[in-house]
Amino acid sequence: MLNMQQHPENDLIYLLTSLEAAEKITIYRSPFFNALEFFESEDQLHFNASLLLIATIGDRISKVSNTTKEKYPAIPWLQIKGMHNRIVHDYDGVDFELTFIIVTHGISRLISDFTGSDSNRIKSRKFFFRRIECCAK
Repeated sequence: MLNMQQHPENDLIYLLTSLEAAEKITIYRSPFFNALEFFESEDQLHFNASLLLIATIGDRISKVSNTTKEKYPAIPWLQIKGMHNRIVHDYDGVDFELTFIIVTHGISRLISDFTGSDSNRIKSRKFFFRRIECCAK
């Protein structure tokens, strides 16, 4: 099995899957204007889906190479990983109001950061399809 972790040429797949998760979060959050409504709606469906996607983003960015992380210091890599750890290891300690702030403000900034971070590679299609196919299997 190919080790996909910590190689700059693999980073695009991690950024793209994180971007997809972030965009889904914006969809799930869009009908809500306050944290309590977001938390309680449909028996916490939107809240829990968003938490799972935030955890997914944290998992994906943990695989991004240090080369890419150093190249884009504006992306809050450690905070993203920290939120992942909070969700996965201390679910009961997750604050719904803080989560609402993150999905309302932080995710849109993250989308902007991600789309700017590798936009040239995305536009020029300079990434490794074989590695992407390997991940899809």
